[in-house]
Amino acid sequence: MILDIETAPRPDLVERYIKPFEAFDPSTVKYGNAKDPVKRAEILAQKTFEHASAELEYWHKAKERAGLNPLTAEILAIGLHDGEGCIYLRDTPERVILQDFWKAFLDDSVERFYFWSGSGDPSQNFDVNMIIKRSWIRGVKVPQIAMDEAYLSRRFVDVTRRYLLGNRQEYCSLTRAADQLGLYGVGTTLTPKTDSDPVRGENWHLWYTGCNIDAIQTPAQQKLLALQYLENDLLTLKHIVDVIY
Repeated sequence: MILDIETAPRPDLVERYIKPFEAFDPSTVKYGNAKDPVKRAEILAQKTFEHASAELEYWHKAKERAGLNPLTAEILAIGLHDGEGCIYLRDTPERVILQDFWKAFLDDSVERFYFWSGSGDPSQNFDVNMIIKRSWIRGVKVPQIAMDEAYLSRRFVDVTRRYLLGNRQEYCSLTRAADQLGLYGVGTTLTPKTDSDPVRGENWHLWYTGCNIDAIQTPAQQKLLALQYLENDLLTLKHIVDVIY
């Protein structure tokens, strides 16, 4: 079974769970040789402004990345490919999506769940980490067989680790691996991702919910494009699995 997930950020939870920005301490301001009170006041005002600007940027970036943190995100869809076609767990509350996933996981006819982390580091697996932690947060029971003493059950297979031949220091995107394996081109419907693509991982939730105000498509058309993006990821990973396993 091929596995891929899509999430939506919860910016309202960022300031609750992300480490606070360090408070401004006027005593740390360096005035150099400035003795004039007016000049010192100007320096203090400038440093105060710079700190406030840095804090705004800090929280902006934290909210941009909220969809990557189990504490500040929620799962909108889990995509599966069973070898015959795509299966989507979606359009229900997150708790139900997670319950449905674990039902599929416990199906004895499914031997492995293949996912792509992009990293050779076994701790850097976005999809499975998100599913497990969101399950805990939502009060959904994680089956004992999903985890073992080595962290994850062997039923979860990070395809990246095999593709990188165990190199923990390297990173490789799904698109890059597919390109290196020659999976794009004549005879395939797979589409490589580019930075100019309208639908991307970080804005997928806007397209899926039809809330991308910059799009010319209707909400229904936006949702279709989001599902096509997810389908392309599932099919790309399936092709990679077919090549290297």
